[in-house]
Formats: sequence, structure tokens, C-alpha cells
Amino acid sequence: MSLENNHDINITPKYDKNSTIMEYIPIYESSSSVATLPTYLTEKRIKNLEKFNEILSSKINGIKDQLKKINFENDSLVEVVETIYEEVEKTRMQEKRAMFAQAFVNSMILSQSSALSEEKEFINLLTITPPSYLKEILTLKNSNDGITSLNNSGALNFLNAYGIASSSTSAPGMVYGSVSVSYKFKITEKGLRFINFISTPIHNKENKS
Repeated sequence: MSLENNHDINITPKYDKNSTIMEYIPIYESSSSVATLPTYLTEKRIKNLEKFNEILSSKINGIKDQLKKINFENDSLVEVVETIYEEVEKTRMQEKRAMFAQAFVNSMILSQSSALSEEKEFINLLTITPPSYLKEILTLKNSNDGITSLNNSGALNFLNAYGIASSSTSAPGMVYGSVSVSYKFKITEKGLRFINFISTPIHNKENKS
């Protein structure tokens, strides 16, 4: 991807054999092709990486005015880049491709003022969260007062365990001799930070909100 007049940006550190993945970030037309990655990658996995880089390229284009500020030798950023590329080559991760791309770009921006500790946690959480659970999180985010049921019965325990959602109960009365219990599920502050990190561009924010 060409950055027009920004060709003076130096994003090419001295790589060793274990850190060349940074060369595959689609910032310049001269960026290395994923097709040149190690031959142990199957053709299908290479295609997965190419599709990911197409999405990533379009998102990077939206922050090209900030690229000069980004230190691509930042150890935390390198760790994030390596983790994401390792995950998106896997076929089972393809439903999350756009979310990984957004997390990638947001990490680039946040790396200017953050050690990316929580962001690394969120990327790992994105890796293990089933796509159907991610849809539940989006539903919770869009509900101001919480919801009384989740479409996926297994989601609640998972989201509770990782601090993404919380539930409350009330017992307003007796129904046929038993207590009538109602449940309400809400997204937590951590859950909001997580879903925003993987789905919403942070653009010019210098610090985490």
C-alpha cells in the first residue's frame, strides 16, 4: 500500500531471523508478500494471511497520518503483531478476521503511549472466544438496561469467568409454590473496553479512555 508523500517513514528495523514477521505489515507496496513466508505454511494458510492483509491494509490506510509516530521496534507491538499473524493463518479464526485487523491497528496506535498489557489480554481473549459469544457481547453492548436472556446458554459462564459480562437476579414473588427468579445480564466496563478494542477504530486517541 502506497503512502504517497510519507515514504520518509523508517519502519524497517534490523531484523533477525525470528522477527521478520514485522516485514509483512501491509504499509508499503514494497512490503514483503505473505507468499514468501516459510514453506511450512500450507497454501490455504497463506490465502488466509493474504485475505487478512487485505482487510488490514484498508484499516491502516485510515491511520496513515499517524504512522510516523509509531515505533515498530517496540517489543510489545512486535509481540502483538506476531501473535495476531500466528492466529489469523488458522482456518478456524477466519470469522474473526476483521476483529483481529481492528485489534492490530488499535494496538499500533496505543503502542505510542501504552505497554499494551490489557490489549495483549484482549487479543488472547479474542482468540479463545467462540464467534457466537462475540455476537452475545455485541448484543449486551447495544442494550442500555441489560437483557434477560442470552441466545447461547453456554455464553454466560464464559463471559462471567473472563469479566466481560455480569448477571443479577431478583425474586419478585412466589409462582405455584416456588420462587420466581428473573435474571438480567449486562456488559461490564472491561467488556466494553474489549469489544471496542476489537471492533471500533480509536483514530487519534493518544491514550486509553
